[in-house]
Amino acid sequence: MKVAFIQAETESLGVEYLSAVLKEAGHTTGLYFEPRLFADSHLILGGVSRFFDLKELLVERIVRDAPDLLCFSVVTDNVRWALDVAEGIRKKQNIFTVFGGIHASSVPERLIRNAQVDAVCTGEGEEPVVELAERLERDRAYHDVAGLFVKHEGKIYSNPVRPLNQDLDTIPFPDKGLYYDPYPFYQNVYTIIASRGCPYNCSYCNNNVIRRLYRGKGKYLRRRSVSNVVEELKFAKETWNIRAVDFHDDIFTVDREWLRDLGSNYKKEIGLPFKCIAHVEYLDEDLLALLEDMGCRNMQVGVQTYNEKIRKQVLNRHMTNEQLEKALIPVQNTGIGLIADHILALPHDDEQSQVESARFYNRIKPKVIYGFWLTCYPKTEISQYCLEQGLISREDMEAMEEGNPKTIMTVGGKIKDRDRLLPFQFILGYIPLLPRRLVFFLLDKRRYRFFPGSPFFATVLPRLIKSFFWKDIRAKLNMNRYTFFIPRVLKFRLRKSKNASPPSW
Repeated sequence: MKVAFIQAETESLGVEYLSAVLKEAGHTTGLYFEPRLFADSHLILGGVSRFFDLKELLVERIVRDAPDLLCFSVVTDNVRWALDVAEGIRKKQNIFTVFGGIHASSVPERLIRNAQVDAVCTGEGEEPVVELAERLERDRAYHDVAGLFVKHEGKIYSNPVRPLNQDLDTIPFPDKGLYYDPYPFYQNVYTIIASRGCPYNCSYCNNNVIRRLYRGKGKYLRRRSVSNVVEELKFAKETWNIRAVDFHDDIFTVDREWLRDLGSNYKKEIGLPFKCIAHVEYLDEDLLALLEDMGCRNMQVGVQTYNEKIRKQVLNRHMTNEQLEKALIPVQNTGIGLIADHILALPHDDEQSQVESARFYNRIKPKVIYGFWLTCYPKTEISQYCLEQGLISREDMEAMEEGNPKTIMTVGGKIKDRDRLLPFQFILGYIPLLPRRLVFFLLDKRRYRFFPGSPFFATVLPRLIKSFFWKDIRAKLNMNRYTFFIPRVLKFRLRKSKNASPPSW
């Protein structure tokens, strides 16, 4: 069976795993990719993005190639884009279409009601998708495939998720060639995941949804063996032109003994700089020394706010401010660049709270601060909390579950006191660049209130400036995507022939 994966903007590790298990089962897979230039999670320029919009060309290519099965992996932010592409294909050709990903797992009962969707995969998709492909190929009934919501003969069947796979070593290595062959710039940073699941249950996170989905279905946090991880990385190093590694685990530092074992093997067999995600409850000076010795150069840590009460009561994050200080200040004495996550527009997070957060970041001096606006994703506990607090309405929640990009933020797309918070987005962007004394001076007497609120000046520009002084392992990937695709799109758009075949990128 010919299986087509339709994706946008970034490399998808989940898609690569699905492609690997389908190929192992004897199927053929292909990737149809839309770069979404100037309409992505980093930069949105409406007029320019329309010039670079390739949806119609993507549909033409897929219809021309006539695959047997279409697979979309979606998050809330891009589900409308995916539905538009699926609708465009359905108008020209009736191909069985399955949606997966976190949005699909969160609201499968809503997504399956779309006319262009035949099935929705909930949870981990390797086994359900392979079984679906085999049943379709043999023309067998597919309405009862575990892990799928399915339309069949006018009815919708909701089948429960399967038990969690407890032995991750049994899953084949992800099919990196799906992305690396047509888009070689993705080879620069090899994305890998050594575990699945998370020991925490933060109210705003996708684990908050998936953990509930799998209640009673097996141990949630699972880890691959060290030998299996090293074998994949050795294969990657021999096969691709990889220059760095990004461990995409929700928390890489949970198991210290496993990490020590990996460290000795990684340093000897791989020896590449890497990025990982850590948690302050699993950080101390000994662990920092271990990570640095392994080759860790970027470490991302979720702070979200320095307001301890909000962190505990709203975000379900129970570390203390003392723990934050004790874990993160020593990072300055290592060769590890700290990347801090911060959420703007949290419930009850007032101006004084933002100032205290900024003062904290100025003390620990991360290399980068990612300032995210709160997004109330479907079925997360924080969405319910915001609803109960009157920050979003039922209509906002409905729109969110439909994936309406204009209404997924707090208060239906209009963040309360957004103008007041914009200067903080700006100052978060420049804390890593400015001297401590200057930042404290700007915070005193509310001098920050005169800063511009432009997302470009607040986020894009400071990261660009920082890239000249410090190597952010993933920073150049987005830039490389633009430099790779812009000339190709321009070449296609400026060709005189109106009957040219759609490009094959």
